[in-house]
Amino acid sequence: MKQASRFVADHGLTPRRQDTPAISVDTALKLLALTMSGLQNRFTSLSQFPVMSLLEASILEAAAGRKAIYMSDLQKACNRVMSNGLPYRIHAPLSSRLSYFIQTCRPHQFPVRGLVPEWYLLNSPALTARPDLVARRQAELRIIERDLPYLPAPSVAELLITDVLAPTRLTPTTFAIPYSDDGIWVANNTRRGLEFPGGHVEPGESISKGARRETVEETGLLVKNLQPVGVKVCRAHHDDIGRREDLSVQDGYRYPYPNSFMQFWMGEVSERFRYHENDECLSPLFISWDEVRAFLAEDGGKLFPDLDRPYRRELLKEVFRRAGPQQTSR
Repeated sequence: MKQASRFVADHGLTPRRQDTPAISVDTALKLLALTMSGLQNRFTSLSQFPVMSLLEASILEAAAGRKAIYMSDLQKACNRVMSNGLPYRIHAPLSSRLSYFIQTCRPHQFPVRGLVPEWYLLNSPALTARPDLVARRQAELRIIERDLPYLPAPSVAELLITDVLAPTRLTPTTFAIPYSDDGIWVANNTRRGLEFPGGHVEPGESISKGARRETVEETGLLVKNLQPVGVKVCRAHHDDIGRREDLSVQDGYRYPYPNSFMQFWMGEVSERFRYHENDECLSPLFISWDEVRAFLAEDGGKLFPDLDRPYRRELLKEVFRRAGPQQTSR
């Protein structure tokens, strides 16, 4: 509670209900420019009205000099502009785009009472008010991948080796790396080859339970003592790779937009069941700690080419560091 009180005070907010979300003013203005970027070109009549200036002024007025603004106040600020005598011919398209703007802001909102999630502080430099968390964030390993095939382009993914859990509501997929005193197991997917067992979290299922279930389904292994080992942050649009005029979600896209997370765990094998191969997975592959060490030391991934992706290597390095022979021998 003390941490939350400091956080609220730093942004000049007065606490309201516990479930009242807020957003950084800088983030809101950036998202506003992003979601409105195509509208000015598409509707030339908008050039007669300084809509962007009106919206920005209304938001800044509602924020009243604070660094953050409640989502309810942000909505009211947009509504004020809508009711400010705009012509009907641009009222409908502007209303639709502003509704999408509010929707785009939701993944970036944060609670103003209760314990502010450490994950949010670690991954929101514009909102971070704690130097110790900034230092920790900068020290964590980051692996960058761009234009992933399962995300709307342009996209970027960042792997963090961290024990901080990803936000549940934005984490549709979860993975585990089963290990024992002798080594690790990986799933053998019939289409993708060797990979960490995992998949989508079912409705009403926690991220950890999803990882356990997927591990049993794909390897026949029951794991215990799950430890978070890393998080992959997937962004469907990113400042570093430009802006998109059309931010609509592609047909069939099933992940939170624009930001989603993939949670990675390591879990100790407690029981092994006989695995029945199926259309999705063949029998899992056991990799000894010596083979893991050789794989991490080699250049080119000749031992296990399916696993030779930067983010998989770094996750295996962390699992080896925590549970490898130098640890199990103690």
